[in-house]
Formats: sequence, structure tokens, C-alpha cells
Amino acid sequence: MSTPRRGVIYCAVNSIHYLEAALISAFALRQFEPTLPIVILTNVAEATRLDLAPLGIKLQFIQVPPYPRLPDARDSRYVKTSLAVLSEFEETLYLDADILPLHPITPIWDYLNQGDIAMAIHPLPTLAQTNHVEPEEMDYTLKRCSGEASQYNGGVILWRNVPKIRVLFSVWKQEWLKFQQHDQLALIRAIATMNCPVVELPKIYNFPRSEFPWMGSKTAR
Repeated sequence: MSTPRRGVIYCAVNSIHYLEAALISAFALRQFEPTLPIVILTNVAEATRLDLAPLGIKLQFIQVPPYPRLPDARDSRYVKTSLAVLSEFEETLYLDADILPLHPITPIWDYLNQGDIAMAIHPLPTLAQTNHVEPEEMDYTLKRCSGEASQYNGGVILWRNVPKIRVLFSVWKQEWLKFQQHDQLALIRAIATMNCPVVELPKIYNFPRSEFPWMGSKTAR
């Protein structure tokens, strides 16, 4: 069987609330993209009761492998940094579970004509502007990356399955494992280590909920 060319992937690990959010997002996306493959990676037991095949949504059950887990680590971030080996697609769009699609997303795939990975810039666009991380990890990162290094929003990630991007994800995971806190800070370090160019997605593809105070989730156009 040939590898599907394109598809969307979600991660809903260890929490029925994440699963519910991913389902809401996937159902919304299906209204705009009736044939696009959608996969939800999950280990939530309640998902076994669901039959989403009529909607063309695949539940892929996974196990989080043992790793040297720190007390506050989120397993979802371990899985997120493993997505390159978990995706079955040649071109993958990852969406955080709380992303709410509002329009068809077909045009987003064209950004892979410019490079192998694409993300929107974070509302705090540079490393130096980051203000939500522990000092130890911030200091560690500033010693390895310029304060002007771009900070990307990892809630929407578009990539092509090529060796360089698989290595980038592997480096991302290794960087995240050092502190097991902020996946976006680890991503900054991984991009710098790999000297990997990132195509910038327009903001419309990852609006933070602060732009829509009347909504409870991020939105993706």
C-alpha cells in the first residue's frame, strides 16, 4: 500500500479532555475538508468506544515509551516531538487539540513549495521576548541561540517527510528531554543546531485565542 500523500494529525494523550478537544477540532475540519485524511494519536481508553470510520477519522492508539521522565513533564510533548516517525503521510499538518478550523485549509500545502517545514511566528516573536519560561532553561538557550532567534508557534506544524526534517524532530526531542518543559524553546535550539530554514506561515493559520476573547480556543484558517 502506498504512503498517503497528505493528512492531518492530532495528539490526545493521557486526558479525555484533550481527546474531546481533538474530536471537536477534527469534526470542524471535516466540514471544510471532506476527503482529507485525519488521524488522532491517543492512548485514552475511552476512545476504544468510538467509531469514527464513517467520518474518515482514524484513531491511532499509541503507547508512550518509558523515558527518564521528570516530575512535571507532559507526555504529550514527548509524543509531539516524535511526530515525524508517527505520521504515515508524505506531507503532514499537525494541529494542537485546541485548534479550531474556521475555513478550508487546502492552500496551506502550497507553503511546502518554499521549504520542508512551515510554522507561524509565536505572538512573542523572538527568544529574547519570551517571558513564560524558567530562568535555567532560558539562560541555557540564550547561551546557544541568538536572542533574535525566531520563536515559532508549535500549535500548527506543516512538514514534508524528508531525512532532514526527521533529524530535526529527533534533535527537538533530545533538546526537550533536557528540561522537559517548553517544547517551543527546545524547538528554537533544535532549529539553531540543525541550521534548518523554516517557512513562515501567515498568522491566519494560527491565531491565538487572545485575538478572539469571545472564543475559548486557538483558531486555524
